[in-house]
Amino acid sequence: MHDPLTLTAVHPSGFEICLQVPSLDVLETTIADLLQRGYRPARSGNMYETTPEGTPICPKHRVPMRPRLKQGDTWFSHGVTDARTGELLYCRGYKSPGSPGFEL
Repeated sequence: MHDPLTLTAVHPSGFEICLQVPSLDVLETTIADLLQRGYRPARSGNMYETTPEGTPICPKHRVPMRPRLKQGDTWFSHGVTDARTGELLYCRGYKSPGSPGFEL
């Protein structure tokens, strides 16, 4: 006997729900049924929550991030103003040297 799987989805009205699926055998059918009824995943494949349009939401600051493109590289980030210095820093939604705004 396997433990049930938990799916988290967003109802078309915007409410987030959690469902328990008894096994992998019914997982694909359950997902197809949810999509047909207008539900969407609570998180995209990269584990960020998204807006209805698919824009990632920063998990720390809870704001939509914008796509950035530089030298052929694409990523998402948003601006954060340091209250102490007034400096605009960028947050990529995770802690890294390229995401100094995450610490604010």
